[in-house]
Amino acid sequence: MFRQVCEADAGIIGGIASTLGVRRSTVYLWCSKYPEFRQALNDAREQFIDLAESNLRKLVAGVPAIETDENGNKRFLGWIERPSETAIIFTLKTRGKSRGYVERSEIAADVHLRGSINIREWERDRLQQNARIGRK
Repeated sequence: MFRQVCEADAGIIGGIASTLGVRRSTVYLWCSKYPEFRQALNDAREQFIDLAESNLRKLVAGVPAIETDENGNKRFLGWIERPSETAIIFTLKTRGKSRGYVERSEIAADVHLRGSINIREWERDRLQQNARIGRK
């Protein structure tokens, strides 16, 4: 029964507690005490994420209106639902990071320092050095 309630309430603790007529803390207690309850909750949450991803896919791809003529040829008529630019950007920024769809650069450095370094002083020295090189 707990599994069915979790699925019906999409793994949302407040909804599960309300459906079962218990407090949220009771649901948390059950999940910490009984691995099968924790698994049922996790499974319901994963199913909900799957549903969200499925709907995200529709938003990214859009829903085209297609007509098939008497010869079986298909023709695009327009959009029932246009692709969502927001959904496309969200998908690329989250799932497309490894392909470079990020707003910031991440730099990994293997630096071996003795002592400490003051970044402001280092940057000032570097700018002065570049300025000297530019004057030559």
